[in-house]
Amino acid sequence: MATMKLLLFVAFSLISSLAATYLNEVITDLNEVISELQSTVLKSQILVPTPFKFAVSFEKQFGVYPSTIKMNLHGDEDHALVRDLAGCFDNNAFVTLWVTEILLEAARQPLGPAPTNNQVLYALQAISSYHDNNRPMSGSILVFWPQTYNKTTGVWSGGPQNLAYLTNDYPKLAAYLQKVLDDLGLSSLWNKLEPVVEGISQSLAALGIPADFDDTFVNIGLGAMLSRFSPSLFQAWSTNNTDFVQAIRALKKYAYRPFNGDLDSGTIDPRTYLFLHDYLNSLNTPGQQGAYVVTWVQNITEDKMYYDFNYKMPFNMNNVDVTVCSNVVYGITAAILADLSGPQEWFDPDVQMIYQNTSDLIAWAISTNFSGRPDLALVYYPSRFNFYWFTSRILNLLTSAPRPLPFDAMDHALASLLDSLRNYATPAIVQSFTFEGDLAYVDDFLGDADHNVFGKLEKRGEDRISSTSMALNALFYTWTENGQLISSTPAEVYKCMFAGSEWLMDNVLTGKYKTYNVVFSGSVKSVSDHPFFYPANIIEYLNGTKVSPNCNTSCISPDLLDAVNGIFNESDYMQQLKEKHFGEATPETFYGYNTPDNQFMPFWSSEPFTYASAMLALTQYRAYFNNLNDGGH
Repeated sequence: MATMKLLLFVAFSLISSLAATYLNEVITDLNEVISELQSTVLKSQILVPTPFKFAVSFEKQFGVYPSTIKMNLHGDEDHALVRDLAGCFDNNAFVTLWVTEILLEAARQPLGPAPTNNQVLYALQAISSYHDNNRPMSGSILVFWPQTYNKTTGVWSGGPQNLAYLTNDYPKLAAYLQKVLDDLGLSSLWNKLEPVVEGISQSLAALGIPADFDDTFVNIGLGAMLSRFSPSLFQAWSTNNTDFVQAIRALKKYAYRPFNGDLDSGTIDPRTYLFLHDYLNSLNTPGQQGAYVVTWVQNITEDKMYYDFNYKMPFNMNNVDVTVCSNVVYGITAAILADLSGPQEWFDPDVQMIYQNTSDLIAWAISTNFSGRPDLALVYYPSRFNFYWFTSRILNLLTSAPRPLPFDAMDHALASLLDSLRNYATPAIVQSFTFEGDLAYVDDFLGDADHNVFGKLEKRGEDRISSTSMALNALFYTWTENGQLISSTPAEVYKCMFAGSEWLMDNVLTGKYKTYNVVFSGSVKSVSDHPFFYPANIIEYLNGTKVSPNCNTSCISPDLLDAVNGIFNESDYMQQLKEKHFGEATPETFYGYNTPDNQFMPFWSSEPFTYASAMLALTQYRAYFNNLNDGGH
């Protein structure tokens, strides 16, 4: 018996030793991957600005992280090649804001890698140039693109600079693209590309968008993070954001208030209304109030005022994007918990209503799977994994905050988001994982609709690295509190965390897969996303001239306002869904982003965003491994 006990003890010790050795080897490999990802992101930051030179170089701004405007061409091998090769470098605030924020998120994890001070300072220097010049510069309202000043009008307008440079001389651009395609043996593609390129060239003047709440509140979230990360870096941020409450005042002024019938605050994009139709109807009772986050820091009255100055909303109206909603709710939550500018003063009853109503809307969108229309709910963010991750950050902030929370509205948001993320988003994410043995990954849609020369479907998984990273981050943020996985984490979630992280660790740096993502896109991906083909009760030009709904597409022009004001009479709305609008039937079903009419969907991709997201996911995984090694879950 003693001999048997000795043998069992030796066997158990050997197994434990081998397990510990394996675990240490994995952690060592993980450390190396995380370190290399950190270095890759650092090296990608633009430290040598360049001017635009046609066919030679794009204009690149000092301090930004790269992003590229691309098109979701898909089908045969030729389409795949052009999708891969074609792109235009874009300077914008959003990608640099987000990459910086992800780096700070990683730094606050146990043993997390921290960005260098200069890395953050250079990013802050770039971001500071995106404050809306049409408002007092002491404020915190941001624009997406760089702005230029028009001395004649006295108005600043922004747009994609490199794209504008390319299309300023359309004949020259067309000749160049034709030659490139000819050299690649793809001359036949020009017939398909020409109308798209010509359309971009003609419509570029209409891309002078106003400030937006997305960049604005991601920036505020960044400030809140810096206040806990580094006093000196927070001071650098604060220097350019001395009137943070300017953003709060704007939030109240421009919020969507569907039950008041006001032209400016009660009018919305008909695509948004279709997505929200059932939700708003469920709340439509006498005396009902409600206020929700919108995308643009502008209303219809101001759109009319600035229309001729190229500083206006797309399609002259506001919309609701639930990912923008999440970013705003996160920014407010982070600002309150960081005690920015005295939240007892600015988080007043109206802001609390916007915060609570918008949190409920986010939760409803998750629980209904975006009411079957993710293309309309996520109008600027086609990736639902992006949305799940961004939303899970709010939950993680709230669950990890000291108790009691400062405001009842925050307790309400916590309960609402906790239920939707753990009971609805989590199963959706788990079901998205594809298992190959002990490893698993997540695909979205980029590169998954091509056919090879034999006509066989070929899944390239061009967003696989990014989608897997975002899905993992969403799971970690949803099921951790104060840096620890909670004891009630479901077994299938553990399995996805392990298998997904192991796959990511093995593949993120191999070059086997593209590191593309769809960080964001335009609101129109195909014919089915045009707002003019949806029921509306305001159809007129900006000068007030009414337009017949029976008119065909020839009546559509840039100064057309086609929108929904207030709450539609239900029978009228149902009838309009059956009718044609400008000669087209309302698209009531979403068929995905890889359908034939989505061939030229524009999107923005950022490799630093992918690498930073992967680094954050693996940093959280490493923390979990350390807990396991110490006898944790």
